[in-house]
Amino acid sequence: MFGQVLTDVLALVLPVECPGCGAHDTNLCARCRAPLLAAPRRCEEDTVHLSARDVGGTGPPVLGLPTWALAPYAAGSRRLVLAWKTGVRPDLATELAGVGTVGGVRLAEYLGGALGNGPVLVVPAPSGWRRRLARRFVVGDLADAVAAGLSSGLADRGRARPVWVVDVLRRRGGSSHRLGAVARGRSARAVHLVADLPDGASCVLVDDVVTTGATLAAARDALTAAGAQVLGAFTLLATPRPGSTTWRADP
Repeated sequence: MFGQVLTDVLALVLPVECPGCGAHDTNLCARCRAPLLAAPRRCEEDTVHLSARDVGGTGPPVLGLPTWALAPYAAGSRRLVLAWKTGVRPDLATELAGVGTVGGVRLAEYLGGALGNGPVLVVPAPSGWRRRLARRFVVGDLADAVAAGLSSGLADRGRARPVWVVDVLRRRGGSSHRLGAVARGRSARAVHLVADLPDGASCVLVDDVVTTGATLAAARDALTAAGAQVLGAFTLLATPRPGSTTWRADP
C-alpha cells in the first residue's frame, strides 16, 4: 500500500513519459516499442565499411558483413535509444533488454546454418573507458540480452550449444561519434583484443547503433586476425544512406 502511494507521489513530482513520442504515464509506449520488436532487416549495404565492395581487379570482391538492425536511426527510435545510452532514462534498460532477447531469438533463425557445432561468442562493440567507469556500458547489457535470445532460439531449433558473451574488444582514444566517415575509419583501426579466443570461435558482434560501420568493421578485423569467424552483427538502429530502400514499408 505504502509503496503504491510513494510511486503515485513520485509520478506527480517526476512524471514518466515515453522518450520516443512524449506519451504520458508510460516509460515506452506501444507505438514506439513496436518497431523494435519487428523482424530485423539487413542493413550492411547502407554503410561505408560493412558493405560488399570490388577491390578494383586486384582480387576477388570483398564480401560484406551481414548486419541486422531493428529500426532506422530516426525520429522516436533515435530519441529513446539516446535516452537509454546516455543514462537519462535508466528505466529503459529492462525494455531494451527484452528487445535484445527477441532479436537474439530471430538471429538464431538467420545464423543457425552457419554456426557450426562449437560455442558461439557474442562480442559487444568496444566502448571507451569513460563509459565503463560511469557504468554505462549499455552495449554490454544489450549483448547479454542478445546472447540469451540466441541461446534460446538455437535450443528451440535443436541446435543447442554454449553461447557466451565475451567483452574482449577495446578502442584506444576517445569516441568517434562526431567524426566523419574517413576519420571514423582511421579511429576504428585502433580496436584490439585484450584476451585470447577459443580456437575456431564463431562470433556475433553487437552494437547499439551502426552509422558508417567503421567500428564494427574494425572489430571484425581484430577478431578475424585472432582466428575467429565473424558471422554477422546485430544492432538496434541503423542510419539509412540517402536513397536507401532498406526501411521502406513492406507492400
